Amino acid sequence: MNGVVVDHAHRAIMKADAAFTDLSAAMKFAREQATSLVNLERAALADRTLTHEGALLQIANAAPKSGERVAMRLDAARAKAKAEIDGIAKRTASPPSLKDAVGLGLEQETRARLASMPEKERRDAVARAFSGGGAARTRDAGRDGPPIAQPLLAPSACQPYCG
Repeated sequence: MNGVVVDHAHRAIMKADAAFTDLSAAMKFAREQATSLVNLERAALADRTLTHEGALLQIANAAPKSGERVAMRLDAARAKAKAEIDGIAKRTASPPSLKDAVGLGLEQETRARLASMPEKERRDAVARAFSGGGAARTRDAGRDGPPIAQPLLAPSACQPYCG
């Protein structure tokens, strides 16, 4: 492939994704190898110089070798695609959890304060935090905490600010 994919349905030209191209090439290789084995079978069974058992033996010897080649290509393409997906997930994930003691303490304090507030006061505090740019920190404090603290920022508590 030349690195360009034409999407005829949307009349668009896009840059080909390397992982997709490798998967596509591996699948094409698998089809070609399968066709090759079918052709070998037809030729071996049509060969009058071989007994039926000899033809079957020739096919049986070729099939595992072909299967190994196909499996190697498919595995390599799958690994590349998985690495690409993992990389995308890593790049687009929400901010990482705080690892230092101060950050963890801040999250715990945020959860404790929110838990101690009445419903209306908590809703107002969450709204202020989201309007002041503290949305990610407030959301993460509820999300990254223990499961018992997660309902603090349930949609009913911070609607429409939580996303």
